[in-house]
Amino acid sequence: MTCIANARPTLSIEDTTMTTPTFSPSQAEALRRLRAVRDDMATNLVGRDREVNGLCISLLADCHTLLLGVPGTAKSLMATEFARAIGLDVESSEYFETLLGSYSNPDEVFGPYNPAKLLTGVYERNVDGYLPTAHFGFLDEIFNATAEMLVTLNTILNERRMKQGTQRLNVPLKMVVGAANVYPQGDLALAALYDRFLLRYWTPYVETRNENMALLRIARDGGVKFTERLMDGDCDLIQDACKMVHVPDNVLTALVDVRSKLGDEGVVYSDRRHMAQMRLVQAVAALDGRAVTTVKDLFILADSVWDHHEQRATVWKTIATIVDSALLEARVLLDAVLVQRNKLDMFGKDEVDDVRRPKRKARRAFNIKVKQAIREIEANPSLDLDDPSAKQVIDKLNAQRKEVGKAMNDIDLRI
Repeated sequence: MTCIANARPTLSIEDTTMTTPTFSPSQAEALRRLRAVRDDMATNLVGRDREVNGLCISLLADCHTLLLGVPGTAKSLMATEFARAIGLDVESSEYFETLLGSYSNPDEVFGPYNPAKLLTGVYERNVDGYLPTAHFGFLDEIFNATAEMLVTLNTILNERRMKQGTQRLNVPLKMVVGAANVYPQGDLALAALYDRFLLRYWTPYVETRNENMALLRIARDGGVKFTERLMDGDCDLIQDACKMVHVPDNVLTALVDVRSKLGDEGVVYSDRRHMAQMRLVQAVAALDGRAVTTVKDLFILADSVWDHHEQRATVWKTIATIVDSALLEARVLLDAVLVQRNKLDMFGKDEVDDVRRPKRKARRAFNIKVKQAIREIEANPSLDLDDPSAKQVIDKLNAQRKEVGKAMNDIDLRI
């Protein structure tokens, strides 16, 4: 099974016979448990909400996630904790993890050749305990994969199969998480590997006090504390539920419009990736407990179609222009506030008497700007304030107001 749709859907014919699908009670319960896993991980791994959500989407959509970023950003921790959360024993052959280096060889990933078979001229590997028998794989520094690995690795990622002697071996992988500190450089074979990862996230170091405290708590407590985990059979239930989700014609049309508009912006992606987007929007709806997609589910494409993470803002704005212009307006207000916050943080670095008062004045002006932005957002009749993305914008604005307010109080105490 792959993430790729079997055929391009027809956009010109409206499906008037489609009845709204309904999840079975067992599917609905399995999806609820997956949401609990997501919430537990997001609570513990503060600042990694998008990545955690992406891992859940990847599992539902039967595809793979790539975590890019500087060393030491807890990429392996996210992968391992998620594997535990979906009910896998990370100390068993269900879970495979390896760090690829420039001298790594295929045996380290797929298992060594069986010497007895080699004597008979059959190239068959001893795969037990390696990627071909795993349900979940974590491949660190994946772009160190050598040319000898890439054909087999790409086939496993795309088809969940590999050549085993004279036979084709079915691979039970639910998903692979790849990690890298750098982008693939100038190699078409590596570019093909890069394209196999449908979701991509750039993971910088955490910045806020809360995020740093969260990391220390995980280190102290020995990992994420889960209230629930997936049970045996849940992965199959939720993936079957994802396939059931109906994609209306207006969502298909929006997918085409987004690709066309992004092409005008210089963001181009493969036909394979375009066809796979439908599975992603189905997964977003399923994770939300819905059996029908909406155009707002297309925001997941902001974590899928870029080649370099600096393109993400362009991708997100393009999607918002097509599917939710009111949310785009709210994000513009938030961005303006964050720009002013950066300027404020640079103002009056020296805490001496002659800068404390103007710094306090600047902070109060900032708070007024934040309140105005919140009032403007809440007064926008076109914005759904119950939408999670809208709530996130307002929450971020309120967080800025509280942080600056506390800093103002600290200055007042010192004057």
